[in-house]
Amino acid sequence: MSIAFRVDRSKEIGSGHFYRCLNLAKVLKSKKEKIRFIFQKNYFSRENKKILLKNKIKFNEINFKNSDLSKKKKLKEDSSQTTKILKKNKIDLLVVDNYKINYSWEKTVKKTVKKLFVIDDLANRKHFCDILVDQNYLHNFEKRYNKYLNKNCKTYLGPLYTILDPKFLKNKIRIRKDKKVKNIFIFFSGTHKPKIVNIFYKILNKKKFKKIKINFIIGNSFKKNNKLNKNKNKNFKIYTSSNNFVSLMKKADLAIGAGGTNTWERLFYGIPSLVTCLSENQRLTCNYLNKKKLIQYLGYHKFLKARLIEKKIVRAIQNINFLRKNSLIGRSIVDGKGSFRISEVISPSLEKNLTLRKAKADDCIDYFNWANDPHVRFNSFKSKKIKFLKHKKWFYEKIKSKNSFLFVLEANKLPIGQIRFDRNKDNMLIDYSLDSIVRGRGWGSKLITLGLNKIRRIKPSLILAKVKSSNHPSISTFLKLGFERNNFGEKIYFYKF
Repeated sequence: MSIAFRVDRSKEIGSGHFYRCLNLAKVLKSKKEKIRFIFQKNYFSRENKKILLKNKIKFNEINFKNSDLSKKKKLKEDSSQTTKILKKNKIDLLVVDNYKINYSWEKTVKKTVKKLFVIDDLANRKHFCDILVDQNYLHNFEKRYNKYLNKNCKTYLGPLYTILDPKFLKNKIRIRKDKKVKNIFIFFSGTHKPKIVNIFYKILNKKKFKKIKINFIIGNSFKKNNKLNKNKNKNFKIYTSSNNFVSLMKKADLAIGAGGTNTWERLFYGIPSLVTCLSENQRLTCNYLNKKKLIQYLGYHKFLKARLIEKKIVRAIQNINFLRKNSLIGRSIVDGKGSFRISEVISPSLEKNLTLRKAKADDCIDYFNWANDPHVRFNSFKSKKIKFLKHKKWFYEKIKSKNSFLFVLEANKLPIGQIRFDRNKDNMLIDYSLDSIVRGRGWGSKLITLGLNKIRRIKPSLILAKVKSSNHPSISTFLKLGFERNNFGEKIYFYKF
């Protein structure tokens, strides 16, 4: 399949859109898909072009000969040039990550491709597409786009679809046990924000912080800022390059940053964070994450006061153990697999690539999210949402129990479902569920078959399943696999030897 990304990057737009498209492109490229980027010439830096070339990704530029065109005419010209590029390169699927692109642009360009995929954050305008992804965590986020989408559009909403660099999953999560804050990581943006950088620079250069190692990434745009070269504390280091970005972030006991892409990266690593938002579209998310105690929100960058910030930093250092507990819950929200989930939606795996393995401790978060999926809760006999700490205790007891057998279904190493067998006297009670991204593919039968093969090698016995009478897909699956059916009101029992 040939896939193109229509994305821009500039000081005004920021770097987040480009990097999340690049992250997704890397995963798709590993599945042997052909990748191409399309961008406006004036909204893309040499540095970004070098990154694409380094990753062996081809690109095309959109260039307006007449820069005085109105906004409407620019969009029309943009769609025209994009369409020509798509036709010439026989693109099957187009990914759009651009706030400037609107409904009419999408409707025009969609005629040229088999599928149009939109990445959005704002939920403030109509879209005409086949798939839409929004990673933001907000109140009632599941219904944000109800009035903005065409009927056949599929949505993947929430932080489980955060598009992080695939390399993140290869890094082990550091468990922070030290009661003191020894290391602070600071990063606000890849774009030029001198005022906010100078405020935090002055605060953290004070004597009271001299025993804490501080790593401040400010980006190449600050190289000529002489004020930042007069460090009073030897513990304070400034980096203008992001080459060691991840390694510095992983070492942190506390982070300070903006409400953009790095927020999700910090949540993934379970780092307690003090956060300010640099743009209006970050406010709602910052407020909601603060309400859920996943971050400490400092406020909008224009209204920050140095004295109050200093107090909040000192308070965070003093209460770091409390903040850590909440940060661990953040890992259940951002698990680092978003890029792979979206890749599975765009480029589905073949059934022959499905494998079943024994569950391990690291699967706790996947099991938690599968269990709390609205579809799963609706079909469960206990529909109340499960709390993470309660689930964590249950899960670790289950994988240690001699009477429980837990397995994970994977598609090209991505966990996409689970099956569990609980021993009860002479029978094994079966429970299974599939990730929402693979439902409708008929893989329920495959999961159960693989599970039965595993459990019969361990303990041959009667297999028992309890299903709600309203759960028609599961009823159909068990009947298809030759289970015997007995009805008892709302409950339906299936048996198989």
